[in-house]
Amino acid sequence: MNNTTNTKVTELFRYEAWSGYGDKNIVLREFKIQKETPCGFWIYDSKIEARRWIGKNTYRPHAFKTKEEALKSFIHRKLAYLKILETKKQSTIQALDIIKTHFSNPKPEQFECVVLKS
Repeated sequence: MNNTTNTKVTELFRYEAWSGYGDKNIVLREFKIQKETPCGFWIYDSKIEARRWIGKNTYRPHAFKTKEEALKSFIHRKLAYLKILETKKQSTIQALDIIKTHFSNPKPEQFECVVLKS
């Protein structure tokens, strides 16, 4: 016998890290479902002031049916972001090391640059 219940989902959840005035807060955002379709949900996202579609079988959905899934996604996103920052940090350190190694007193005219104009 299957103990799962077919409860109707009325809201979706997403954790985000917000900063303001020097404070860092982790915020649980709750999205009321405006409409459910066979493939997903329509919600209103006040952050972008627009409707957003969340697929039920999406690989990385924007919001989740449970707070636990939302927290797991938040942790995964932050760990992935740390990897990106570490890679950027290492690249920046390498660039500075190259400059220190090849130039005793670097000046901008010593570098070949491309200026992009819009």
